[in-house]
Amino acid sequence: NWIGPGMEYDVFVAYYGDHLDRFLQYQRSCRWVVWHKGSKIGNFWETLYINHRHIFNQSDYFFMLDDDIWFTNGVKDINRMFQISRDYNLTLAMPSFNTETSRISWSITAHDPTPNI
Repeated sequence: NWIGPGMEYDVFVAYYGDHLDRFLQYQRSCRWVVWHKGSKIGNFWETLYINHRHIFNQSDYFFMLDDDIWFTNGVKDINRMFQISRDYNLTLAMPSFNTETSRISWSITAHDPTPNI
């Protein structure tokens, strides 16, 4: 639900799965799509930083996520995250995870309703 009307951001997908239909779905809905095996960080480095440096250089922020990450308000939540990043001139930002519906691997990623900017 991070692709749709009202996006105030571009989407670059580095698809590393095995299903042609999923890859084609991304091609229809995203500006840039590559099919490249590897890890999330490795794909970011190779496909975006090395092979598509012009996209990297013209971007203010990057948001790396897996296709199984969902947002309560979809595109609106992502737009808000980028706006907060701009408003506070953040170098690093990320959404938090709902402790009731998400697997929390790192406690710092668990949602804390107390504003802490």
